Amino acid sequence: MRFGSKLFFCSIFLFSASVMADVKLTVDSGIELIAVNGTEFNGSFFGTGKNTVELLNGDNQVLVRYSVEMKSSGDTEIESSNPHVLLFEAHDDLVLLSAPEIKKMDDLRDFDNGKYWILTGSSGESIDYQAQPLIREGFQLSRNYEQELKEFNRKGGAVSIKADSSISDDNISTVTSVLSENNNLPEVMLRYWYFQADHKTKVRFKSWVLDK
Repeated sequence: MRFGSKLFFCSIFLFSASVMADVKLTVDSGIELIAVNGTEFNGSFFGTGKNTVELLNGDNQVLVRYSVEMKSSGDTEIESSNPHVLLFEAHDDLVLLSAPEIKKMDDLRDFDNGKYWILTGSSGESIDYQAQPLIREGFQLSRNYEQELKEFNRKGGAVSIKADSSISDDNISTVTSVLSENNNLPEVMLRYWYFQADHKTKVRFKSWVLDK
């Protein structure tokens, strides 16, 4: 098999072998979802109430930031925490990420330690998680969160995720065999591009399918 074909089937295996997302993570008002599993999130969650993103079963890593309104000298200002990396495990569940009410800067500084996020399942039980602030020293006009997360995960640690290393020649041969038997390349490619898409594109696609 040529390298190009092998890479093609490798990509198909990663995305078409996955099932539809079985974990739905909802972030509460004031929480901004910055990245999911190392990929920067294209939407904007802050200030729009509770929002939900679909995830696969198992370990998931999200980068989030909490912003609150505070009174200062009679004026209302918005203060934000550092971005926090959270790692948690969930299966077939509706998960809510929330944060305690904060009204003072001292409380926000304590929150920035990463220990006060509230993660709960659909039955109200607490879900264990690991959290760590993603801090970049010095002044910056903007940040490349995908690059920072790549470096963060490369270093390893309790909150890091690893790239999938389960691809093998046997896996690629299996996908090739399935294609040969079912002769349904459009279905495989449809699944591939679905899992390549961002959240908003997936929502639009589902709506389009239901209208047909």
